[in-house]
Amino acid sequence: MTASTALQKAIELVTRATDEDKNKNYEEALRLYTGSCEYFMHALKYECQAERQKEIIRERMQEYMKRAEDLKDHIKKTSNNSKGGKRPVKEDDKDSSGDEEDGNKKFQKAINKAIVVENQM
Repeated sequence: MTASTALQKAIELVTRATDEDKNKNYEEALRLYTGSCEYFMHALKYECQAERQKEIIRERMQEYMKRAEDLKDHIKKTSNNSKGGKRPVKEDDKDSSGDEEDGNKKFQKAINKAIVVENQM
């Protein structure tokens, strides 16, 4: 990637995410917020050199991650309410939910690692 490419892509994705969020297309907004955070992490690790810029990106990333978590909770509540409350869960659904949680944990660890690594320098 060339200089600023990941940062530019992250900004583009987060702009689209906020637009989708305003249009109440929450699933797409969640996907875009998550994707933008991945690009922000890459920019933090490989592109940004100024400490102030890194600090700003970290703050924004935390805001976007918080919004993504809120959207995820909202989507779960909405899907449960629209289907008449709780529904029986098959083993396959249970496994995929665990995979999703593992993915979220890995994502959080990667972000924390990127932040810790940058602070140690």
